[in-house]
Amino acid sequence: EGLVDILYDQIKPSTRDVEEARSDEVFEKFRDLLKSDLDKKLEEEKNKSTEFKAPAHIKAYERLKGMITGAKTLRTKDKFARLATHFSLQNMGDCIDAWGKARNPLAHGSLGFDFSSKSVEEEWKNQSLIASAINILVLKAIGYSGPCTKWSIVPQNISI
Repeated sequence: EGLVDILYDQIKPSTRDVEEARSDEVFEKFRDLLKSDLDKKLEEEKNKSTEFKAPAHIKAYERLKGMITGAKTLRTKDKFARLATHFSLQNMGDCIDAWGKARNPLAHGSLGFDFSSKSVEEEWKNQSLIASAINILVLKAIGYSGPCTKWSIVPQNISI
């Protein structure tokens, strides 16, 4: 995840289309509006009731405000997709889908699959696709062009 963020920040893909750029702007506007509205609402509630002056309420408010303020315009999965487009990588949809399915369980140590079921194969496939995608992004970032293997349950020889 950190690598995708670093690559995205360093490369600054120019492949954003008008709709993506507009969506980013709207997200930032709504995020800032929510934060502002939340500040105003808390002040109103503090004036109406002493309940909202209690430490538990203030702590909860600060936590919510931090979540809203810290919300990023793009998720790592979105950056990943934009990098794939930037590098003209074809057939990366399965890797992006795998990222969406497996990222949280991998990052937070909550895989929780049943070793006697088909889910083990699915998890290995997703993890392999994520690792392949990261390798492919690094190869493209350093200027590589040529044959490459995209690992999954069945390895795919591709050209990047």
